[in-house]
Amino acid sequence: MQVSVATSSSSPPSASFDQFHVDFTSGELIRSGVRVSIQGQPLHVLRLLLEAEGKVVTREELRQALWPEETFVDFELGVNTAVKKLRQALEDSAAHPKFIETLPRYGYRFIVPVEWVTDSNANSASPPVEPIAPPEPAPPVSRPPPVTRHWKLKAVLALAALAAAALLVGLSDENSYVSRTRLGTRLRDNVLPPHQVAQRRLTANPDDVPVTSSAISPDGKYLAFTDRTGFYLRQIDGGETHVVPLPKGFDALADSWFPDSIHLVVSWVEDPKEPPSLWEISIMGGTPRKLADEGEAARVSPDGSKIAFLSGKFDQSEIWVMQADGGEARKVVRADEGDFSPVAWAPDGRDFAYVKTTHFSHNMATKIEIADIGSRQTQVVLSKPGLGPALSWTQAGRLIYSLQEPLPDRNDSNLWSVQLDSRTARPLGTGTRITNDRGLAAGLSVTKDGKQLALKRCALQNDVYVAELEAGGKRMSTSRRLTLDERQDYPYSWTPDSKAVFFSSDRDGSSHIFKQAIDQTQPELVVGGNDDLALPRLTPDDSALLYQVRAKPGESSHNVRIMRMPLTGGVSELVLQAPLMWNHQCARFPSTLCIYSSITANQESFFSFDPMNGTGKLLATIEGGPFNWTLSPDGKYLATVKRGLQTDFGIVQTEPGIQIVSIADSSKRTIRVPGWLGITTVDWSADGNSLWTGAFHTNNGSRFTGLEAFALLNVDLNGRVTATLAKNNVSFYWAISSPDGRHLALAAATVSSNVSLLQNF
Repeated sequence: MQVSVATSSSSPPSASFDQFHVDFTSGELIRSGVRVSIQGQPLHVLRLLLEAEGKVVTREELRQALWPEETFVDFELGVNTAVKKLRQALEDSAAHPKFIETLPRYGYRFIVPVEWVTDSNANSASPPVEPIAPPEPAPPVSRPPPVTRHWKLKAVLALAALAAAALLVGLSDENSYVSRTRLGTRLRDNVLPPHQVAQRRLTANPDDVPVTSSAISPDGKYLAFTDRTGFYLRQIDGGETHVVPLPKGFDALADSWFPDSIHLVVSWVEDPKEPPSLWEISIMGGTPRKLADEGEAARVSPDGSKIAFLSGKFDQSEIWVMQADGGEARKVVRADEGDFSPVAWAPDGRDFAYVKTTHFSHNMATKIEIADIGSRQTQVVLSKPGLGPALSWTQAGRLIYSLQEPLPDRNDSNLWSVQLDSRTARPLGTGTRITNDRGLAAGLSVTKDGKQLALKRCALQNDVYVAELEAGGKRMSTSRRLTLDERQDYPYSWTPDSKAVFFSSDRDGSSHIFKQAIDQTQPELVVGGNDDLALPRLTPDDSALLYQVRAKPGESSHNVRIMRMPLTGGVSELVLQAPLMWNHQCARFPSTLCIYSSITANQESFFSFDPMNGTGKLLATIEGGPFNWTLSPDGKYLATVKRGLQTDFGIVQTEPGIQIVSIADSSKRTIRVPGWLGITTVDWSADGNSLWTGAFHTNNGSRFTGLEAFALLNVDLNGRVTATLAKNNVSFYWAISSPDGRHLALAAATVSSNVSLLQNF
């Protein structure tokens, strides 16, 4: 009995390759005029491989083609058997393939040229041979119990910072529209129909192994994602996860897929002292191919012909476009005092959208712009406070964006969408909410048909930790978490008796000032109200608390006020007001010096002030600001960290060092900190003989995922360094010494991140 294999309507019924001719209508396989015995399933596998035209056919695709969903068999064994028998018919070798290449645990690819033949009787003159045997079903088995898959772990490194850009707040609440004549074919529905968004988790990484990047394939079959243990490929249906074979040490981030759903653009930090570079990889492994010496957050155009990517410093970002092979790179957009999100290509590939964030003092403005890559002209589409970096432009003409939640949930952001007019690109109506979840919408990718969306959501938790000091105040003991809420808490000073920590927190909505004893589990409110408050610090005589009142999100004022409140309680009084104020701090008695700084374009000015009446004078202006700086307890020195590359959570130096500036004569000297990539913060110890600094020595390469290998250093004035590495996914940013020198209050963070799949959005 001969078995006929169903043929595709898009392919001829027979094909020739090498010495073979196959007729899928009759089920005949002929080699050099001699018919070869082949069963139905191996013949069906051959058909799938030939129709793939050199592309990979996955094991999952073979399973779906060979057996119905309700079939109860050992699919793995069945696929292996079918491919093995096909190789026997072709006299092929798995170890040294001539026809069928194996991609371990993933799939197969036909590697010789194929010629499709329309006339199915091309070899009808071949002599008859024995009829083809009926197909052999795969052996039925009992369904095995679930198997726990273990990650292949590398050395544990702490992940210090995440996409703070998703917490952005802005100035303008008005919409600005684009007048355009061509932006592709898009829908023009004014109102989106009501629907229930279907959502399910694609990854389930634990808190200490957050997902650092992710991208769904254009065909919707796979999710490429990374964490600190490796680069992975997960099947959307079924959840099978495999390691993508990459060269050792090539710790790349998944940026974007090419349309073939086989190749990706990834970013990688080849040298920790250099910016990330862009590479092309295959999910089957092989040697990565460099596309650009500098670039990150790359996005491939819908037709696969171009790649848009980010370059430049954090607050001087640039968007470049190059050909898919890395050639003809050119700059399209630049932000002189701002940063860009990854782009979202228009369906026609002639334009792209992006979120632009402009920084000023402690606030920022956000808007979505569209750039024409031909003319390089840009227009504003949407201007709102709190736009985040997650952005996509679907085939149906919908712009999907992330937006920060209002008080008291400013630490959360969610997805919204708005339909764009097909001719003018104006938003048709107001935005429609898609999600309503906790955490930051940190990144998204959408399938080519626009029906599936992969959302990477992150939860960044900043808390106050405390630790006892040992070795003469230069080494800290095991730290413990002091603040036990799920809000953002930042320590700045201690009570004079060293028994409690003053910190700012948004636990009741706006950022307010709290105090918590180190032997208690709950804080007490010190200063509340409707304003955003920050930087609680003591006056020199320890009689009062000085704190800043900053502009609220959406306010246009650049002015910052310093207020004074007695520690014994009472009404706060205004000390002074200044534009673009960055920091303030006082020395300890008997010194009476207090200093604040204000920032302007690329410089920072330092002023003395009286904590009672606010009068003072200009002390110095230093180019290259803003700086992280701290005033010594005796009021004689400023310690500053010189600005280099700015990250989401600090100022990173290209040549790590701490500059000590004399208040008396403005003389300067630098304490080098070799062996570290950058220093982010600096604070004096209680005795003024050393400094506590936040530092890191490896960079995972993206402003949207953070820094690895964060540490807390104690650096004495002779340059001797004692390091304490953060562990268990707790990253320390800065340390405030208690007045008695026995404790540290630590600004620390943990982060978790996973990916979900959204459908019917």
